[in-house]
Amino acid sequence: MLRRLRSAFVLGSLWGAVWFPVGFAFALSMRWIAFPFRSIDWLALLVWTSLGIASGTTFALLLARLERERTVDTLAPNRLVAWGTLAGAGVPIVFSALLLAVLPSDIHLARSAYGTFGLMGATGAATALLTISLARRGRERTDVAPPPT
Repeated sequence: MLRRLRSAFVLGSLWGAVWFPVGFAFALSMRWIAFPFRSIDWLALLVWTSLGIASGTTFALLLARLERERTVDTLAPNRLVAWGTLAGAGVPIVFSALLLAVLPSDIHLARSAYGTFGLMGATGAATALLTISLARRGRERTDVAPPPT
């Protein structure tokens, strides 16, 4: 059980590392970061990356629970996209819903939040496919017999 949790956190860290540059590009396009560098909203970028880590961990837990009969080689790409989208968009949506339930009633989501959730879902789907392709590539390298000595 601890090995699976550790693997989930490693996968979450990988997702966070992939989500950081996506978040940086998104921040540039949404003008959270301006050129020349006047101010950088590092908190927004930290939240974005943290959501990537949480989404990656959720993706790993979804795979471990729902795809346990399959191996890395037999996972269907369309199912990976579904789990990646669910993890990528679901975690921020649930987190936002929890925050809105706790905060005062005059707080609401900005219009751009829905597009952001869509981008997070698409990023989750792409990261899921990237993650599994890396796992398959690593598996191929370990399946090759070492050269004779």
